[in-house]
Amino acid sequence: MILELSLENAMEYKDYEYIVKTYNLFEKAYLQTKDYRKLEFNYKKMIEILDKTKNYLDIIKVYTKLQELYLNNNEIEKANDTLKKIQGVLLKVKEIEKSR
Repeated sequence: MILELSLENAMEYKDYEYIVKTYNLFEKAYLQTKDYRKLEFNYKKMIEILDKTKNYLDIIKVYTKLQELYLNNNEIEKANDTLKKIQGVLLKVKEIEKSR
């Protein structure tokens, strides 16, 4: 409940640093309880938030965790889709580097 309140406040004030920190705490809780569906949802929300900040390195890190979750649960098609998303982010980074 405390994490949910923390997340609500961080979202209200658009404090992306604390939003991500709160999602990281949720991640730890879901890993401990082995609640993989909530963990999947958590990763997707983290990516959504990180996309707004254009923090591509962290986006790739979270996509990698999501892909690992899918592989561990034998969800190969979802893992492959996630790999394609990682490749898309890498292409964005390459384009940004090229334009500098």
